[in-house]
Amino acid sequence: MAAIRNDRPLTHERLIEALQYDPITGLFLWRITASPKAVAGSVAGTINKRGYRIIRIDGELYKASRLAWFYTFGEWPESFLDHANRIKTDDRIDNLRQISCCENAWNVGVTSRNTSGYKGVSFAKSMDKWQASISNEGRAVHLGYFADPLAAHNAYRDAAIKARGEIGVVV
Repeated sequence: MAAIRNDRPLTHERLIEALQYDPITGLFLWRITASPKAVAGSVAGTINKRGYRIIRIDGELYKASRLAWFYTFGEWPESFLDHANRIKTDDRIDNLRQISCCENAWNVGVTSRNTSGYKGVSFAKSMDKWQASISNEGRAVHLGYFADPLAAHNAYRDAAIKARGEIGVVV
């Protein structure tokens, strides 16, 4: 079933009227009873298929992270919101940061196809060693070959910090 369209965009006043936000826990509680499942005093929202907490207000779905930003600062985030600790349900305001599209791409974790367990590290069969590489301005940069994946990861981490700061450095 499609979400009900509301002619009025969510205002800061309506958000505060409907929900209470705890910046320490990152959770929203209903101030009002919005439906049989959304009872005053209960935790608002549910976890969607992608792992983010979403909350329906007046027929519209919102990510809890974006609501936390709007609740705290009174304006919607201008760009992507990133969970600094990479936990999608940790919507504490101290864990949220505005980042660019490019920075958001840097913060992708280790994929399911990764055999090393480390971002930027793969096994080079022809060399029988672990190699580290990083993408910089759309180009892959080879960082060297290493005897073990941890040494390759350390090279990746050093290069990532130098190029990007802490954003996108996955331990």
